[in-house]
Amino acid sequence: MPNEMESTYRLPNVLPIEGEYLDTRELARLTHTQPQTWRRKRWQGSGPPFCRLGHRILYLRTSVDAYLAERTFTSTTEADAGKPPEPGQIKGEPAVCKGCSCRKGR
Repeated sequence: MPNEMESTYRLPNVLPIEGEYLDTRELARLTHTQPQTWRRKRWQGSGPPFCRLGHRILYLRTSVDAYLAERTFTSTTEADAGKPPEPGQIKGEPAVCKGCSCRKGR
């Protein structure tokens, strides 16, 4: 007889099988990063797509693979070209010191 906790975390039948999903800890282990990295990316909207089932966050493995493939480069120059500009690098945008609210170049 399954306990209540097991039935709470079963994936609905409309989703692919459970092995195709990674939780935040598994994703961190896979990428040799900390779970907080993926929590922050989720909050910023810069990480791979995810689904929320109750309190669980799950990432479809194929979405994670696609996300990582988009961020695979052969040189640091190529990688830097794909990064968004830092604050202050956009023409007309003032540079802001880290840790304070002063505006350089005023």
